[in-house]
Amino acid sequence: MAERAGLRPRNMMFTLFGDYIYHQGGEIWVGSLIRLMQCFGITEQAIRSELMRMCRKDYLTVRRSGKRSYYSLSQRGQEIIETGARRIFARSRGPWDQRWSVLTYSIPEEQREVRDRLRRDLCWLGFGPLTPGVYLSPWEHAEDMPGLLQRYNSHGQIQVFRANNAGPDDNHVLVQRCWNLPAINDAYRAFLNRWDLGLEKFRETGGQHLSEEECFVERYLLTLAYDRFPLVDPGLPRELLPPGWLGERAGAVFREYHQALEPGAMRFFSRVYEGWPA
Repeated sequence: MAERAGLRPRNMMFTLFGDYIYHQGGEIWVGSLIRLMQCFGITEQAIRSELMRMCRKDYLTVRRSGKRSYYSLSQRGQEIIETGARRIFARSRGPWDQRWSVLTYSIPEEQREVRDRLRRDLCWLGFGPLTPGVYLSPWEHAEDMPGLLQRYNSHGQIQVFRANNAGPDDNHVLVQRCWNLPAINDAYRAFLNRWDLGLEKFRETGGQHLSEEECFVERYLLTLAYDRFPLVDPGLPRELLPPGWLGERAGAVFREYHQALEPGAMRFFSRVYEGWPA
């Protein structure tokens, strides 16, 4: 399948942990990981190398038992998975109170890597860059801020405010400055062009055209295709979205197809996950 070309092992690991392992005890033997990744043509060497990198970056932890290695999410990895799940599966946040969360930071140049990581984390949470050191979000992020501040405030000065827009630019202009909504909408359109067809066929056949392993692969690729959106789509209130916005429709297709594929995919995963001695 052409869309499997260029799959990144790290993205695949996060998807596997978030969609499966996190809900099955949280730990998996490396042999099971290797078998599951064989479905996508990922080599054992690439898997082991990525696992080492993810442990070094504190996304995963490893437990040794004799000659066997078992991997689980670190605290930081769990936070990423839980934040992603809220962004992907959460329902509407309700009405917007017309206020903005404003985060400012000052991290010295010699800590550029920390600064770049903070920017990625802010985008993941739905913040957009108004200026290089000022990020905006229309939401309060009460669940997210304590962990973010604990992780980064020792590296520089970070302040968070909840504020009204006093102008001169109105809220729609701020949105245009912080996010490229036309490009995001184009990405949603491409997603729908691919996955609408898969969902329609599943409805027609009741999933009988797919084996359990094919359900696992299809669900995996579906999740990988959709999980880019929490990084680029800030989840803006309706009143800030442009006409013809496709985000809600894409989310509905994702959630329905993801749920429809779950029984077959989970049966395949469970056979591999449970089929190895502890």
